[in-house]
Amino acid sequence: VVEAAELVFKHVPVLTSHKLREHLERTLSGEAAAAVAAAPEASLRAALLGSERVARVQERLVYKHTGNQQGDALRAIILSILKDRPSFRKTEVAALAKEQGVQFTDGLLSKAIKDLCVSRGSLWALKG
Repeated sequence: VVEAAELVFKHVPVLTSHKLREHLERTLSGEAAAAVAAAPEASLRAALLGSERVARVQERLVYKHTGNQQGDALRAIILSILKDRPSFRKTEVAALAKEQGVQFTDGLLSKAIKDLCVSRGSLWALKG
């Protein structure tokens, strides 16, 4: 189930537990689909969070790893900001990344933000 969830997260990196379950039920078949349907939400969430590839932020499940070292470092910064508050400015992420020695381009920063967030005027908030 965790492997199937990771495939879903590669296409939709931010989901509620309910939406993830819907995606998994559509994607999986046979015993795996039945296991997802029968699993309590807390058990499903615990299995995913135990994989260390998924974080829980603002009641949503977020895929943390893309395989790109700089992109993942930027995601970690974005998620750390969003654990404490609902939105941020792009310049805040850039400043923290520079402070932490993360090398990035403006395009990579924009991609990391847009993968996880939606624009709310001059602020960015977690999708979902």
